[in-house]
Amino acid sequence: MRQRRHLQTTSVLLRENKIRILNVAGHRESKAPGIGARVERFLADGLRRLGHNPV
Repeated sequence: MRQRRHLQTTSVLLRENKIRILNVAGHRESKAPGIGARVERFLADGLRRLGHNPV
C-alpha cells in the first residue's frame, strides 16, 4: 500500500513538472543488495502510469 502511494506521488510529480530527464542516485548494490531491481521496477511502473513503455 505504501509503495502504491509513493508511486502515485512520483507519477504526479513527473507529470505536473514535465520531467524529461530524471537523475536517480542512492545506495550502491553492494551496500543494499536488490536495490537496483526494486528501483527499476518502481520507475517502470511509474512510467507505465504516465503512458510510456519503458525499455
